[in-house]
Amino acid sequence: MQTGLKIARVLDNPREQWQAIRNAARGNRRTAYRALDVDWKKYNTDEYLFTHDTACCSVATEENGYWIKPACWELVNANGNAWTNVVLLGSYKTFVGGENFCEHLQLPALSKGKILDAIIRPVHHHSEQQNADADIYYVDVLVATSRKHSALVEKIESGKLNTLSMGTICNGTTCSICGKRIYDGDKNCEHLDRHLGKMVKCSDGKERICAELCGCVDDNGNYEEGTNSFIEISWVQYPAFEGAVVNSFVETPMVRKAREEERDELSKLFEGNLFERLKVADVESRVALRIASEETRADRIADRIFKN
Repeated sequence: MQTGLKIARVLDNPREQWQAIRNAARGNRRTAYRALDVDWKKYNTDEYLFTHDTACCSVATEENGYWIKPACWELVNANGNAWTNVVLLGSYKTFVGGENFCEHLQLPALSKGKILDAIIRPVHHHSEQQNADADIYYVDVLVATSRKHSALVEKIESGKLNTLSMGTICNGTTCSICGKRIYDGDKNCEHLDRHLGKMVKCSDGKERICAELCGCVDDNGNYEEGTNSFIEISWVQYPAFEGAVVNSFVETPMVRKAREEERDELSKLFEGNLFERLKVADVESRVALRIASEETRADRIADRIFKN
């Protein structure tokens, strides 16, 4: 099984090539067909670099909907997050229209481009470690990175930078051990508080991996709308999970306020170390955020900050 695109595929004729990719992903499935809605006059190859990228994958669960099957234990990301098949199928379209950042610096003024489309494709995953199989889904996205960010584009085109990671807002999560659904303001169960990413004995006596499942499924097995929203994909130097690169970001009041501010208000985030309160994936991202704060301050002074 291919675990994702280690090198982003650059599209030189995105309109035709991406349509072929969409058709291949759809295959012979009788599913509702969504026409691609892109302003190709605005998003053209002279002004944007187009890449076909793998954003994330799902995990298959047992009949109760939350115990993760052994074949998928290795697909839980480094932060202990995962997405079930039902949640990913119900929320993957929220990628469309999301921002393209670097190192998860989720500020509009620092956007490098846009996510123009998202497709889902079924994959039969085989785990050599567990000698087990499972049917899961991968999400691929069409990313347009503005060529005015010439240094970034040069790194992508040359292959020096070819890894990505995505961000999501979770208004509800589920414990993969006890199945507790946790919404904003709720307390975590003891499993998520104490055993995230570890093997835990379940009620049937078998050990399974403890993960925080982003998004929720109701008692009838249906996705609960709005509990998981994909908001961005970032070019990153050190992805948390090779292949299907996944990172979860829970929006804080600080980030929500930042998204509503105008350009001048956004730049003020970096004037009093307020960026320390932004949730980032790892140490490397925190370092990148600090560096970006200095760059943003300099750009603001030179009046060079602009939005895509």
